[in-house]
Amino acid sequence: MQTITISIPEILNKNLEQLISDGYAPSKEAVLSEALSRYVQSHSHEIVRTQILRDLTWGITE
Repeated sequence: MQTITISIPEILNKNLEQLISDGYAPSKEAVLSEALSRYVQSHSHEIVRTQILRDLTWGITE
């Protein structure tokens, strides 16, 4: 497993700590790992390529 260090806005940190203390998340590490995983999955090359091609097609025809 890779370790990274990040800086986040204070309000985001407070919200994250509240989620953890309320029992909605096990840890900051778990939340950030899930968030990064979802980001990478939703921004895969194929999805981005498809969206760009759709935008180009729209731009040419409009």
